Amino acid sequence: MPADLHETVAHRLREADQRYTNNRRALVEVLSEADRPLTIPELLERRRSLPQSSAYRNLSILEEVGAVRRVVTNDDFARYELAEDLTSITTISSAPRAAQSRTSPFRSSSKNG
Repeated sequence: MPADLHETVAHRLREADQRYTNNRRALVEVLSEADRPLTIPELLERRRSLPQSSAYRNLSILEEVGAVRRVVTNDDFARYELAEDLTSITTISSAPRAAQSRTSPFRSSSKNG
């Protein structure tokens, strides 16, 4: 789990006078490992130690600070995913260092670019 992901979420929570609790960290970890947005029942299935009421409350707070995005679908459940700017932290941080330098979106192969 990339430390900078957790540092970014903790910073956003501190700015809102909130703490980065173990339950909030667990939710962020589950969402960062998921390959798609998850419902609350799916989150709870992946982290059985999370109380359901805590998951609802903490997802709401994480959404308020911009760490999590709620995805509205046509079914009965809302789904949650990491905010888009945090998914790039997860992707870049988990890539091998050599690959990061080769695939930087800010590098131009053109001398004029």
